[in-house]
Amino acid sequence: MRNRLEPCRLLRAAIRWALIIGVSSVVLSRGILARLDQRQWMVDAGFEKLKPGALEAASPNTGWEVQRVGREMISGLLRVECVRDPRASRSGNQCVSLSIPGNTEGFEYVTLGQRIPIDSGCVYSVSAWVRWADGPVEAPKGASRTSGHRSAVVSFWSRFANGAGAFAGRDVWLFDNRWRRLSYRFCVPDASDRALVYLSLLPNQRPVATTVMVDDFTLTSLPMPKVRRTIDEHVTHDASLSSQSGRTLTSPWSFASMGGPHIRHSVCEEDGNRFVRFTMPDSTPGTVSAQMFQSVGLRAGAHYEVSCRIRWENCAHSDRAPIANFGLYHERSDTWYGPVDIALDPTAEWRTYRFTHVPPSDGVYKLYVGVNG
Repeated sequence: MRNRLEPCRLLRAAIRWALIIGVSSVVLSRGILARLDQRQWMVDAGFEKLKPGALEAASPNTGWEVQRVGREMISGLLRVECVRDPRASRSGNQCVSLSIPGNTEGFEYVTLGQRIPIDSGCVYSVSAWVRWADGPVEAPKGASRTSGHRSAVVSFWSRFANGAGAFAGRDVWLFDNRWRRLSYRFCVPDASDRALVYLSLLPNQRPVATTVMVDDFTLTSLPMPKVRRTIDEHVTHDASLSSQSGRTLTSPWSFASMGGPHIRHSVCEEDGNRFVRFTMPDSTPGTVSAQMFQSVGLRAGAHYEVSCRIRWENCAHSDRAPIANFGLYHERSDTWYGPVDIALDPTAEWRTYRFTHVPPSDGVYKLYVGVNG
C-alpha cells in the first residue's frame, strides 16, 4: 500500500517492533435501516463539462480536485489534463489523463478526486475505467506486482472523515493498454461523513514516464442489506495469544513475508502477557513487507470495533516514525479497509489503535497487522 494522502516514509533504522494483538471485533447489538434510493454522486463523472487542458489543484464549480505530491523539481511535471478526443475516451468526447515523469520516486504521485457527502445506511459502489496509454497491447507473460515488469500503478481509494480518517480501496498494477474497470464497495459507520474519493498514479519500483487515462468515475449508493439483531459477539480467535506455545505463530494466526526474509517475528511474553515482536535491520528495502493475520467471518451491515495494541520499542533511538499496517482485507473483491498505514506515536509505551468497520458484503476477511521495510 504505497499511496496515502499524507505519506510518511518508514524509518530505515534498526527497529524492534512489538505488536500485541488485542484485536477484538465486536458486533454491536443493533440493526441498520436500509435506504432504498440508488444514486450516482460524483459530479461530471464522464468529464464532459470540463474545459480541455490542465486541471488546477481545485477547479471551481467542477467538483474535481487535484493533488500533486513530490519534490519541487518534479512537481510541475505531475500532470492532470482533460483530453477532448473521442478516440482517447472510453465514452463521450472527453476523458482525463494523469501523468508522472520518469524520475519520480517513492511517495511521489498525482491524484484526482472529489469530496462527497456520504451517510450510514447505504452501501457505496465506487467505479472508474482506466487505461495505461503507453503500455503494451498484451501484458508480458508472468507479469505481476512483484515481477519487476513495467507497469502503471493506480491507487484507487476512498478516505473518510473528509480525507483524514480510515480508508477503503485497492492498489492496481496495469500491464497492458486496454481499458479496465476498477471497482470496490464500502459502508461508513457514522451517521454522516464526507469522503475523499480519489484515484492516484504512482511510480513503479523502476519508474518510467507514465500516462494513465481515466473515464466514467462514479460513486453509486445502493440499499444496505438487512441486518439481524445480535448480541455482542467476539469474532477474533486467540486475540490474547494465549494458545501460542512456541516462538513463532501457529494457528489460528499466520505469518507471511514478501520480498525476502529481512523481517522476522517472535512470540514473546512479559509480565504474563504475550505479544508478537517484529524486527528488521536498517538495510531492509521498501519492497519488503511482513504481516501476521487470521481469517474472520463478518456480516454485511453489522458494526465491528477493531483494535490493536502496538509498542514502538526503540523510539528513543529514532527521529522518524515508522509505519505499521493495520486493517481488514477482503480477498474476493481485492479490497482493503481500515487505517491501513499508521505512523506510530513516538513512545515506547503501549498504544491502542482502533477503527470501526461496516462490511458491505458477507464473507471471510483477513484481519492483519504488519510492517514494511
